[in-house]
Order: sequence, then C-alpha cells, then structure tokens
Amino acid sequence: MSNDFDQLMEKAGERHAAGDLAGAAEIYAGLLAREPGNEIVRFFNALAVFDLGQRTEAIDTLYDLVQRLPDIPKIRMDLGQMLEREGRYGEAADVFAAAAAQVPGDPAPHIMLGHMLSQTGDNAQAIAAYRKGLSIQPAIPEARTALARALMLEGLWAEADVECDRVLAAQPGHTGVMAMKSILYYETGRPDDARAIMNFDDRLMLRSIVDHCGAEGLADFNAALSEAITTHPTIAYEPKDYSTRKGYHTGDLTDATSGPIFEYLTWLRGEIDKVIAACRASRSDPFECRAPESYTLNVWGVVMENQGHQAAHIHRDAWLSGVYYPKVPADVRADDPDHAGWIEFGTPYEYPKRKTVSDIKLIMPEVGRAIFFPSYFYHRTIPLNATETRISTAFDVIPA
Repeated sequence: MSNDFDQLMEKAGERHAAGDLAGAAEIYAGLLAREPGNEIVRFFNALAVFDLGQRTEAIDTLYDLVQRLPDIPKIRMDLGQMLEREGRYGEAADVFAAAAAQVPGDPAPHIMLGHMLSQTGDNAQAIAAYRKGLSIQPAIPEARTALARALMLEGLWAEADVECDRVLAAQPGHTGVMAMKSILYYETGRPDDARAIMNFDDRLMLRSIVDHCGAEGLADFNAALSEAITTHPTIAYEPKDYSTRKGYHTGDLTDATSGPIFEYLTWLRGEIDKVIAACRASRSDPFECRAPESYTLNVWGVVMENQGHQAAHIHRDAWLSGVYYPKVPADVRADDPDHAGWIEFGTPYEYPKRKTVSDIKLIMPEVGRAIFFPSYFYHRTIPLNATETRISTAFDVIPA
C-alpha cells in the first residue's frame, strides 16, 4: 500500500472509533474504489455500513471474507454477532460453532454459541456450550447466569441453584441472579427464602410528589409532564428491545435542563438519594449492601393505549427501578376485578417446567404517586382497558 493509502486507513479508523461511521464509510468507499479487492478495507467497511443500516450487504461481505480468510476467527465472530442482531440465530449458531472449533481455547465463541442455541430453544446443547466456555474461563458472571437460565428452562432446578450461588458469591445482589433465585427458592422447597428477597412489604416503596409541587399545583404539573412526554422527539411506538406493547416509549429524558421533565428529575433524584442513604445506613441484605456510592440515572416515558401493557421483565443493569404516574385513566379502578392497567409484581418469565407459583402483589396506579422497587423484582402491567391513555415515567438507577 502507498503511504497515502495507509494515512487514509488510519484516518478512517479514527473516525470509526469516534463513532463517525458515515465519515469512516466515506473514506472506506474511496479506498475500495482504488483497491476493490482489499480485504482489510472490505472488512472494516462492512462493520461501519452494518451500523449505518446496510445490513444485508455487510453480512454478505463477511460471509465472503470468511471463505477468503478462513484462518481469521475474528471475522467469524463479527459475522455471528451481525447475524444475532438480525435475529438469524440458527445461522449465527453455525458461525459461532465454526469459530469455537477453530479456537477451542477461547471461551467467547462457546458462550456466544450457547446464547444462540438458547434463542433457538435448544437448551440442552446451549448448556453444553456454556459449560465448555466456563471451563475455559470460569469468571464470566453473565455466562454463568445464562447457563443457570438454560438449566431452569430444562427444569434442572438444583443445578441452576448451584450456578446462581456461584455468581452471588462473586457479585452479591446480582440483579439477574436475584430474580432467578426468587423462582429457584420455590422450586427447591424454600418459599420463605423467596419471600425474603421478594419482600413486598419493605421493598415496594411508595413515594408522593405532592410535597414537592404542592396539592394545588399537582394537576398543572402532571398535565405539563404528560404533554412533555407525549410530544418528546424520541417517542416511538412499540420500540424494539423494550417490553411495551400497544404503547409509545421515549428515549432517555435525563438531558432535560428546564421545564416539567427537569422538575420531575429534581424531585426524583432527591428521593433516590434518600433510598440510597437509608440502605447504606442499614446494609441488612444483599439489596441494601449493593446501594451505590454513585450512579447513572436513566429515565423514560411510556404512553399506553387501550390494551397496552408490558410483559413480565426485570431491569438487568440496574439496582433500583421505579415508575411515576402523571396520568391515570378513570377506567383504572380499585373495584375492577380484572385489575386492568394495574402493575403486578412477582410474576416471572415463563418457565414451562415450573411446578410452583410465586407470590404476587398488585398495585393500582395513582396520579402523583411513584413506586420504587429493586430492579430484580419481576413486574408487568395488566393490559389497560380504557378509552384514554395511561402515561408514566420509569427509571433505572445503574451503579457507576
């Protein structure tokens, strides 16, 4: 390559690393016009254009490069990750299996293979892949967590319990594992232990914003906050990778510097700090012991239409989560036997071989009230049955 070619590759790499994918792709395109068969440029260009939306082209390029450069496992790994992001899990599994055979001493392809097999429902083979990866590198908590989940899907409760305990020994209070333990305790005959970590009485913390804005100002504040959420530039209908169904979801709201969202954030941060201070003073259980010294706050808005709901989920990356209700339709009522529009805690993901049932707690949303809870609490929304929308803001406290 010429010195000029090398300089342009370096410049493209800098732009790529800085997140300027369009700028990097423009340089890569110019270099490919000069050397169409340059495999290094084709590879990096594929990585850039994939994230720019040219996904089929990028995948086709990496498939070709795998044939041309079969001895480079990184190409297979990146191809597998692209296929995963496109939901092509079976193809991705084949690619990761080939990478695992190529570099058997690297845990990454084995673990990724486990993820893909789990996505296709082949939990038995996923378990084998996870175990192979963890035999190479045991200290990968998320892989061990995924192994525990696959074991639970197969009804291997005692084995899953052992894996969860290994994670908790290294990371007490791990959100995903605490959620799984709340099921495993039931399945292994320890319901009181399950109730101890799914402690609805102490851990469902109700907060009111009335003291902040005053009873006389509550209606105006909530109307302004509702308007700010429904008109937020990031709002989208049923966005991918979120649990909202038949409803709208905003992006992060924490960049607000004025207006009702900023006012809400000011109140919210104060309440979160109170919870953290109380937990740090007590430290009586894994949840309290994990109270962060510093944290990142993520806040988003949700606008639910008729039959809107959220499937059972947890907030895996967070320590504390919560929801506030600036608008609740009149159809959400205390005397509704179906509890339409209510939030339910305790119902987990579906594990088809489960034989026990978790305790649950239902709470009716109320305007001006927030509910704080540990992020490992499974929770869902009962489908709304109303002609008006239900508007809420949710948040995550993510340890820094």
